[in-house]
Amino acid sequence: MTEVIAGRINTATALRQVLDLHGLKLTREGEDALVERLTDRLIPGGGHRLKYLDQNGAEADLTAYLAGVYSTPETRCFFSSNGAPLRLPHGASLLTQNPFSKRHWNVTKQMLLQRDDPQYAQQLERYAASERDVRGDDGDPTNPFSRAGFNLTQQMLLEKNDPERAAMLRREAENA
Repeated sequence: MTEVIAGRINTATALRQVLDLHGLKLTREGEDALVERLTDRLIPGGGHRLKYLDQNGAEADLTAYLAGVYSTPETRCFFSSNGAPLRLPHGASLLTQNPFSKRHWNVTKQMLLQRDDPQYAQQLERYAASERDVRGDDGDPTNPFSRAGFNLTQQMLLEKNDPERAAMLRREAENA
C-alpha cells in the first residue's frame, strides 16, 4: 500500500507549497475543487517529483496533472499569480520557472535545486543553456555584468574605481 498525504487540510497545504514553487496559487474555488479530487491521493516526496494516485490507483506525475488543469480553459480560473510572472520560456512546462534562464535567473533557487534535486537542476541548466545558444544571448564575455562574462569581483572593482563605466557596462548587459 502506497503512503499518501491524509486529509483535506494537509492536501491543501501540499498543493499550496507545490504551486508556490511555480509562481501560482489557487483561488478559493480552485482549492476546493482540487482538494476534493486529490484528498488522500497525494504521495509524499521531495522536490519536483511529487506524485499522486490517478483514478486507476497508479502513480502519476502531479506537476503534469496540474499543468493539464491549468491549460484547460474551464479550470484555468482555479489559478492566479502569486506575483511572479506566468509567462515562461518557450518549451518549458506551464508550471516551471527555470532559475537558470535569463528571465528567471535566481542563484538562491539554483543552489537549493542543486542541493535537493541535482538531476533536475542539471536538466534545467542544460535547457536554459540551449535556449541561450539558440538566441545567442549570453552576452559579451569581456563584460563582467553579462552572463557570459559574469564576474562579481570585477563588478565591484569597476563600481569602486569607475562608476560611470560600470553603469554603462551594466546597461549593455541588461539590453543584450
